[in-house]
Amino acid sequence: MGIERNLQARINEERRYREKSTVVNGERELSERDMGILTSIPREINSLKREIKKIEKGHEKPFKSLKKKKEELARIIDKKKIYRVDVELDQIMTCFRISFANICCHLLEKCFNGEKMTLQRLFETIIDLRGKVKVDNDHRNIFIERNPKQEYIMRKLESALDVINRMDIKDPTGFVYDFKVV
Repeated sequence: MGIERNLQARINEERRYREKSTVVNGERELSERDMGILTSIPREINSLKREIKKIEKGHEKPFKSLKKKKEELARIIDKKKIYRVDVELDQIMTCFRISFANICCHLLEKCFNGEKMTLQRLFETIIDLRGKVKVDNDHRNIFIERNPKQEYIMRKLESALDVINRMDIKDPTGFVYDFKVV
């Protein structure tokens, strides 16, 4: 453990001297004293690495196992960080999905007179409809294009939009939303 700390200290020292120096025309420029230290550090690093190898040579199996366990620990530690973020994102998305489903159920209950419809059908028949927005004074008029292939749903949608329009929905800027099927 002491040898590894010395090795790391020497590597850091070498990095500091390299950062301190400048390279001009492919030659490293440093004071004579610093250049002597910089050239001696790689020899010390190699000497420390040889000492570590000498110690490991007599105990190859335990050191190999230790190396694998260190790598596994590093992998698990990284996984925990990623996993925590994934869990938070999953929780946010789950909360959004449940909230969105509840809003859709509320709209189906209040605006569609309790019509039973799956979220997929709701998307296919209503939410995917095209439309245009026009702003007049303090109103935002949303004109939703009618789908002639689903006249029954369009009639239901018109009555639902009447209910929504009576709610006087406003955005944060104060615009009142009015919906109409055209």
